[in-house]
Amino acid sequence: MNCSASGWASTCRAHAPPAHDIFARQCLDWSERRPHISGALGSAIALTFFTKGWAERLRRGRAVRLTDAGRRALEHQFGTKL
Repeated sequence: MNCSASGWASTCRAHAPPAHDIFARQCLDWSERRPHISGALGSAIALTFFTKGWAERLRRGRAVRLTDAGRRALEHQFGTKL
């Protein structure tokens, strides 16, 4: 995966579910009251993270957890430390 912003967006656009009319926008989570990315980009990012094992759903509710592999991938791709 290309770590440039345009490369990431292109990769996600290629995997985005076609049902979404909006490519990306900020959306306020109703339970956490924190913004997240919605639309096709948000769906593609989530799908990529779940498929690659970078995130996993918790047993209860809608919560997800970033895995150790996800932390390493974000550090490698974007230079983040989580």
